[in-house]
Amino acid sequence: MATQYSYAALADWCRVLGKSLQAGLSWEKSLAMLVRSGPPELRLVSEEIQNDLKMGKSFHDSLIFRAPELPPMLHGLVQAGEQSGRLDQVLTQLADYYSRIRDMRRRTLTRLARPGIQMVGAIFVVVVAMIVSGLMTPPENNQVNVFGASGIFGALLVLSLVISVILIAIGAWFILRKNASSAALTKKLMSIPILGSVITNRTMWNFTTALHYSADSTMNVEEMVVLSFESTGNSYFKSFQDSCLRLVKQGKTLQQALGKNPVFSDRFLGMLTIGETTGQVSESMGREARYYEEQFEESLKRLSNAIIWGVYGFSGLIIIVLIFRFAMIYINAIGG
Repeated sequence: MATQYSYAALADWCRVLGKSLQAGLSWEKSLAMLVRSGPPELRLVSEEIQNDLKMGKSFHDSLIFRAPELPPMLHGLVQAGEQSGRLDQVLTQLADYYSRIRDMRRRTLTRLARPGIQMVGAIFVVVVAMIVSGLMTPPENNQVNVFGASGIFGALLVLSLVISVILIAIGAWFILRKNASSAALTKKLMSIPILGSVITNRTMWNFTTALHYSADSTMNVEEMVVLSFESTGNSYFKSFQDSCLRLVKQGKTLQQALGKNPVFSDRFLGMLTIGETTGQVSESMGREARYYEEQFEESLKRLSNAIIWGVYGFSGLIIIVLIFRFAMIYINAIGG
């Protein structure tokens, strides 16, 4: 689900374009505004799209050609918006969607800032304690050590271990991003407690949002299925796309086609059944999209809480160990 464009830039770009079109401005004037004062990372794309539209291309075709690296959900919903004649509304809704993602990310980072600072403080205390204890006591009696190393050498060893862990974490992050298209890896990540619920709820938020807009367009059911799966950005979910398409082509309903796959919950399938029975799939999926948005934010909070308490626990353990180590130094000094 990663994108090379920031969520703030995507939100601003979609909002300016959507509001301009709603105000009755032409495509040329709307895109000219973005070329002059839009998000810097999207100005060139705006100019290229502007030129393509002058040559008779559709906005969606130009967007795919000029900016294929944009999120699949944006590409898909733009296509649905063009077909339904509600592109201005879709762009405004996308702006709100990316703004909410941006705000959730900021709140999560803010929550993690304090324990992060505490962790840095705990490491600093360990390093200072090792240096001080190394100066106060001979090496053979030093109780503050790491793998037998104390003093300045021990402090350097601690710093080396911390830097190694950070580099390993960064390397793992890049490996995960590089292998994001692996369905097997995504499935394993989704099986991890707490993290799995974050991924699942974000994926279902995307899926139901795409289904909400595509159901209100002139797309046929097959196109709706493709758009909704592609919009998830989840390789494991997308691995079920072909099987769903086969069932739809055989005349099965959406609920029957999607219900054959383990990735969809009974709740979602029940709401989809209600939507198909009443002829209100778009409205039903709109409600589900709001539900999964709330669930995504809640699961994100649980993940950040797990990280926070893990950091607090580790920092507390460090402090307790240091207290006992210095107590041993004091006892040995008295005994000596």
